[in-house]
Amino acid sequence: MRFLTQQLLFYTLFLGFSEKTTAQIGYRFVSGGQSAAMSNAVLAMSIPDAVFQNPAALIYITRPTATVATEMRFGVKELRPVGVGFILPTKSGVFGCSIQHFGFSAFQQQKIGLAFAKRFSEKLNIGIQLDYLHLQASGYGNANILTFEIGCNTLITKELTLAFYVFNPLAVRLSESERTPSVFRLGAAYSMNNKIMITAEIEKSIIDAASFRMGFDYKVAETVAVRCGFSSLPASFSVGIGYFLSKNCVIDAALSHQSALGSTPSLSLSYVFGKEKSEIR
Repeated sequence: MRFLTQQLLFYTLFLGFSEKTTAQIGYRFVSGGQSAAMSNAVLAMSIPDAVFQNPAALIYITRPTATVATEMRFGVKELRPVGVGFILPTKSGVFGCSIQHFGFSAFQQQKIGLAFAKRFSEKLNIGIQLDYLHLQASGYGNANILTFEIGCNTLITKELTLAFYVFNPLAVRLSESERTPSVFRLGAAYSMNNKIMITAEIEKSIIDAASFRMGFDYKVAETVAVRCGFSSLPASFSVGIGYFLSKNCVIDAALSHQSALGSTPSLSLSYVFGKEKSEIR
């Protein structure tokens, strides 16, 4: 039975996940509850999940923020990645760090990222992140990789933001005969008003076909937001909710479904330190 379970896990790892790009070594192991609810179409959004998604989007986070996220892919406890992140705004720019872990006894991956975002003009922000990746597979040994990712966000109008991102642009080698794939993303976010956000995104890996995603975020009350999204490849849809436990703390939950492999619940908790200037007398 244990052998069959491990075979199933390896099959799931290498032939498909709730998002096709999560199978790429070192790319992204965990998304965050808000991102998962919007099918990861959040490249142009400045949210705590950005510490796992796009370093350029960190620039609009104005207070120190900590976040922790996890999910259980298709209800399999062995397929349960975990990520923690911290965002620190300074006068020079915004720093971010994240640690992600994914795997089980026979297969494990870790990713440590150090990010920095800077505003170059009123409408242009650029962020870069250095990544250390560790891969361990039973019977195949270990691999350690150093690479980087870079993002760019630009404000077209007050309501519309465009973003571009690339992971591992140099396609660094995993071994003498294999390179880790590069991943490119182009996204947009449109704010209809203070309550409604619509997003769209295209993602392309050098080894996979392009995937199109859309997301929708609606703040139905001061403390509650509902979300949904869909992805074209593989075909999947997602729903979720965000609940503000206080002005500083929010919990985000999501459920995504892929017809071939089933449903994946996601959960994240974010805490913002300090107060907005408007709250300080």
